[in-house]
Amino acid sequence: MSWTTPTKKINVPGDVARFKQSEACRKLQSGISEIVQLVQGLQVPAGGLDAAIVTRGDVPAQPKIELNGNCGKLVEIFDQLSRAIDETPPVHESSRFGNRAYREWLEKSDGIIERGLLQLEYAGDEGLAKEVGYYIFNSMGNSTRLDLGQVTN
Repeated sequence: MSWTTPTKKINVPGDVARFKQSEACRKLQSGISEIVQLVQGLQVPAGGLDAAIVTRGDVPAQPKIELNGNCGKLVEIFDQLSRAIDETPPVHESSRFGNRAYREWLEKSDGIIERGLLQLEYAGDEGLAKEVGYYIFNSMGNSTRLDLGQVTN
């Protein structure tokens, strides 16, 4: 399979309309619909959801589900990203351009993702690691922020 490093394709409102009419959008919607149908009515197994991921503070301990292979390695990447959040608390400062700690965390996350993906078993296909890395990293946001302090923007 041929992998490419993705690039941003939706830059202006017209690009969104074009995407909604694309084959890629139809495939994405179809895939999501299939997954929803497959899991509809299924119970999440005990230990399948970690409340600590979405809750900051004390949460009762839950049994962990043992994940093997690449699934376990991907979950470890996200666990490391979560720990990095705890190690990079918000900076208490007045800023119109977002909190500096977010940018610091984003820089850390790049290394965490890159090192974690090197641990995946992907039969030497480096293109796969680059593409997956792009999607994971860019799902975390972007260090560029609008200046929300100017109402005229």
